[in-house]
Amino acid sequence: MNHGRRRLGMIILFLSDIVILFLVLLLALQIRSLLPLVTPAFTEFSGSVRSFIWFLPIWIFILAYEGAYTRKYTLWDEVKLLWKTTVFSTITLFSVLFLS
Repeated sequence: MNHGRRRLGMIILFLSDIVILFLVLLLALQIRSLLPLVTPAFTEFSGSVRSFIWFLPIWIFILAYEGAYTRKYTLWDEVKLLWKTTVFSTITLFSVLFLS
């Protein structure tokens, strides 16, 4: 029973990460589309969610690679893990953007 509860917890955490990352992507795109109304220095944004959806698998892969779904951490170890995965994910995304 304990093994099933642990697996269910991992699945819920994984799915919640996907939903949260998708919501953050939507929020970033909304903010970017509102910037030309606030500051005329920004041009009109014509991107859609489809053009940025490939960000999500990179983030999820790095979180899974670092063991975010398989181990339990204390609060500060969790913060350290999130900082590390954020930095590595951002570097990976910038590398992909630079190479394409």
